[in-house]
Amino acid sequence: MSLCFHVYFSNQKDSGKIEFLGKGMDRFLSYPLRTTSHVERLRKQVKKNHHILLIGYLGGGTSLLGDILGTRNTSFYLYEPLHYMARFGYFKPGYQCSMKTGNCWKNNQTSDQAIRTVQAIFNCDYDHYNHTVQWWQVRLSGAAGKVNDRNWNISSSRCNRTCLMKYLKLCSHYDSIVSKIPRVSVSLASQLLNKFSNLNIIHLLRDPRAIMNSRNKYDWTPVPGGAIALCNKMADDFLESVKLKRVYPGRFYTVFYEDMVTDPFETFKYIYTFAGYNFNADEQLRINKKTRNSQNIAWGWRNIIDHNVLKETNKACSHLYSLLGYPQVRNIEEIRNRSFPLRLKTGSQEDQWQEDIKDDKQSTERNRKKRRGEKCVGEGVLMGGDGIRCISHFSTFKSVSQ
Repeated sequence: MSLCFHVYFSNQKDSGKIEFLGKGMDRFLSYPLRTTSHVERLRKQVKKNHHILLIGYLGGGTSLLGDILGTRNTSFYLYEPLHYMARFGYFKPGYQCSMKTGNCWKNNQTSDQAIRTVQAIFNCDYDHYNHTVQWWQVRLSGAAGKVNDRNWNISSSRCNRTCLMKYLKLCSHYDSIVSKIPRVSVSLASQLLNKFSNLNIIHLLRDPRAIMNSRNKYDWTPVPGGAIALCNKMADDFLESVKLKRVYPGRFYTVFYEDMVTDPFETFKYIYTFAGYNFNADEQLRINKKTRNSQNIAWGWRNIIDHNVLKETNKACSHLYSLLGYPQVRNIEEIRNRSFPLRLKTGSQEDQWQEDIKDDKQSTERNRKKRRGEKCVGEGVLMGGDGIRCISHFSTFKSVSQ
């Protein structure tokens, strides 16, 4: 693997004098540098953190992803703000739909109210939505770690409106606002992309059989109606996402729960890049702790899923499996067999989209390097006021952009 080391000199007059740095390169790169034209250009290239709207499905892993993105030191997080409007329902343009039956009925008023509430969240307009938020939602938003008041208690329903507002008023103090909202369709959420230039959407997908197994434990949306509703929404959301990626390139990203828990490092590296977050060592350690047992959960549902839940979900969702790359396991014996992977990754439409995204990023990086004259291959590069010099690899380094 080739690495490039960008060293910006603190004194342009001495830029032609390069001292031998040896093993101290990583320490040198971590020193604070005085402002130079190179550093100023670097700062302009650094992306601003994006606001993130996380769309997914009850039992689909949004709590894990929302917690990781939302409880960062520079994120403000709000957990499921539309819960009060429809516990087992969701909204799409002009309609409200049931998660239990899949039936939808025309209701412009509630879908408009839902999108106005979400818009208020990303505007930090807590006066508009604070009456809808309950104490448990604020607790699950990680508020306890962000309200600097030792007497503040969010652990019970005794936390009144004044108590809740201590957290909600912090919204504007954070670089990135994150909200997980499994009660809106992708088509409804897309209306916000024109309203917020700094808003990106993440769509989290998971095997619908795993989702229905999770819901079955709580008797949330029983089969067959719950499975029909789930997979109809997943299909609609996916097809809408295909269009959005064309219309809003770089602002919509699809994540698979299975990838997130079996290969968290690689998956979150792309998620953090998409969100404009710094994927540093502290964040990697935090993610590792939060996903430590997730791989067992990712496989665990296959050992306990009810026969009828599997049968009815397969009936309702078989059309979705090939679209998203999930294996067509037909019975309990096959679902228990680990030779059937969690995802096939054999050319599903979504996998092709992910490859296109990676190719676009790699092409952009190659063009950027070409413009800046970075021609070192298999070597590092020192960039000074007098041009470019290639150097051999060092065992450790720290980028000045981190």
